[in-house]
Parts: sequence; C-alpha cells; structure tokens
Amino acid sequence: MSWLRRAYVLSCMALLGAGCRATSSPSTVKASLATGELRVAVEGPCARLSMVGVGERRFFVYGDTGYDLHDWAAGERLSAAQTLAELASHGPRRNSALTTGLPSDARGYVPGHLELGGDRAGRPWLMRVTTRYAPRGTGVLFERSSDAYELGAAGWVPSVEPTPLDLGPASRGLPDVPTGEACESQGLRFLPLSHSFATDGSIFVAGRCQDDSHIAYADTTLVVAHAGAPASAGGSSTWSFARLPRSNRLNGIVNLAVHAVSEKDAWAVAYEPFERIEGRHSYLVRWDGSRWHEQDLRIDDGLMSVSADPEGRLYLAAGRALYRRGRDGSVLKVALPALRFAAAQPALHVHRVTAFPRGDVWIEASYRVRLPAGERGGEKADGWASVLYSNVHLEHPLYCDSREPAEAALAEIDEGGRR
Repeated sequence: MSWLRRAYVLSCMALLGAGCRATSSPSTVKASLATGELRVAVEGPCARLSMVGVGERRFFVYGDTGYDLHDWAAGERLSAAQTLAELASHGPRRNSALTTGLPSDARGYVPGHLELGGDRAGRPWLMRVTTRYAPRGTGVLFERSSDAYELGAAGWVPSVEPTPLDLGPASRGLPDVPTGEACESQGLRFLPLSHSFATDGSIFVAGRCQDDSHIAYADTTLVVAHAGAPASAGGSSTWSFARLPRSNRLNGIVNLAVHAVSEKDAWAVAYEPFERIEGRHSYLVRWDGSRWHEQDLRIDDGLMSVSADPEGRLYLAAGRALYRRGRDGSVLKVALPALRFAAAQPALHVHRVTAFPRGDVWIEASYRVRLPAGERGGEKADGWASVLYSNVHLEHPLYCDSREPAEAALAEIDEGGRR
C-alpha cells in the first residue's frame, strides 16, 4: 500500500467521509442530533469550516486556509492555521486532547491544513498538510508536504506509516495499485483524489490517470479502484478497477468525489476545477456492483460532492447550489436559508455535503466578505467566510471568526447577538 499512500498525499485535498476520535470522554451528541429542516448552524469569517464525523460524534475543523493568492515568492509558506472542536449537546466543546501532540502557533492553531480520517478497522488518524508556493516556471503553483499522526493514549503521535491512508490491519494484505492495470497505459499514473468506506467495510478510491506533465490533455481517464469487505469477513483481498464512463463534457484536469453505500452501491461525481464555475457541466455515475453507469440529472452545474442519507436520498453540492435526488429519481434544487450575520446575502460557493448514517446532514459553503485589513480596523480587504448548514437544531447559532485566538474563534451567539 505504500505507493498508494504516497500518491494520495501528493494529490489535491481529498474529501473524506470518516473522522477522528478524541481521547476525551464521549459527549452527549445524541441529544443534539434531532433533525428537521435545514438551518444555518455556523457562519462567519473562517475560511475553513468543516464538519467531520466519527460514529455518533461530530467534530468542527475551522480556521484559515491561506489561499488568498498574492504576488508570491518561491518557497513562501501559505498561512493556513486550523484547529478542532467537538459538537456536544450544548454546543461546541474544545478539549486539549484534540490537539495534544500537534504543533501550535502563538494563537493556539495548528499550522497547516488538517484532514481527519479513520481506517475501516476504526483507527483514527490526522494529517497536517503544509503548502508552499512552487518555483516559477515549473508548471505547478504549490508544493505540499505532510505529517501523519495516529491517536495514542496521551494524544497524537507521529505515524509509522508514510501517510495516513492506512486501511487497517485487515486490509494490509492488499497489494500496491498496479498502475498499468489501473490506467491501461504505462505512460500514465493513477492519482487518487477521493476515497470512501461503505458500512460493510468495502472501500472505493477514485482518481484520474495522468502523465508526469502538468498540461491538460484531451482524453481524461477516470478510474475507481475497489476492494471488498475485509478478508476476515469473507471479502476481497485484491483490488479491482473500473473505468468511469467517458464524457465529452469533461476535459483536462478533473477532480472527483466518491461516496460508498455498500460494495454494490456507490456514487461518484467529477468536475473541472480550473473551469469557470458558470461553465462547468454535471457528471454523476453510479456503481451497481459490476460497472459504473452515467446518470443524467439535467443539472447545468459542476458537481463537487455527493452523499446519500439513510433514506436513500442523494445530496449533491454543485458549486452554485445544493440539489437533492429522491429515491424515485426526481431532482430538486434545495433552498438554503438566509445567512444570519451577513449584512447582504452574498453569492455562495456550495462545495461539500455529508449525510451521516444517523440522519444528520451538513452542507459546507463559502462566500466573500469585506474585513478590516489591520488589527485596528482601517482599510478593508476581501476575505473568505464560510457557513455550515445542517438539519441538526443547535440550541444557539454559532459564529466562527479565525481572526480570534483558537479558544475563542468558535462561539455561541445568544438571542441578542452577543457572544
């Protein structure tokens, strides 16, 4: 598995459906998961604002991404700085165990981009990704490196694995992904972009085949590697591969997201990240246990994320909107509630949706705001803010402001608007 793990770190940030288990005592999340219509759960000037689940527990990942581009210098590190908090029945709860063992800056954030995950044996991991601007003229904008951690008795400890895409003891017999078989050409390599575990333990890894250059090519080859449930449970001990249906609507560099329901039921979406959002086209495919079939939704938007709830409804984050596909195949555009704290309702970038087995659904979106450029106010500059929508009804709305120290950045707002 070493080759697959190395390639995964070099890919763009994956969409992960698992999460991290802290060493603190379990919170009473169950009481907070009463669901209903979508509401604004959290919003504010945090460029990163995500919800990650581990079983019945939920964790906020929030902070700065550092992705406001400027006239960069080669080797300059992006100022990403993020942290974690757990959702309890009364609201967010920070616990030192969530970041023990991780580096910290003067404001209490972990430098870098944080990804949480869990293998199919239930072991949690964390990946801290740091990003620098690449030398000019190399064909790429960023160079990334990562540090992987596993959760120990006293907090996070460096992982013995090269990266945290470790599929658990039951799957360590899986061989490396054979690139020739995966990509049907020795001139191409398989670049994993997204993976998803099904409830039966099977795993789907979606990626694209590309050569060593950074120039888009006309024939975009998309492949999903699949392994069944752990061998100890009678599943597969080898990888199988299936090429996704070709589409003349996708060309060049393509990103993917995959969602696994079971070994015989999975979904994948793809979009062109360097295409203007108004010019993207929808692409949705479904796995029936033997091959992938393209699904025509008649949606004129690029699909960035897909997730299915326990009732079989499919949610799709499509950049400019959120869509829901019913079990009968009908597709509806889901109206998102108005923001609570924005003076005007800005254009939203809806980029991720996660439906958990407990029935709670979380939608991540971002938007541009004008913020004071200095500590004392003065001139304002454009920046990123985020919003989390959910059908979970929190006792109080939450406000996220990454300009505050980590301990104070995520706070409840009372009815009078006071923190």
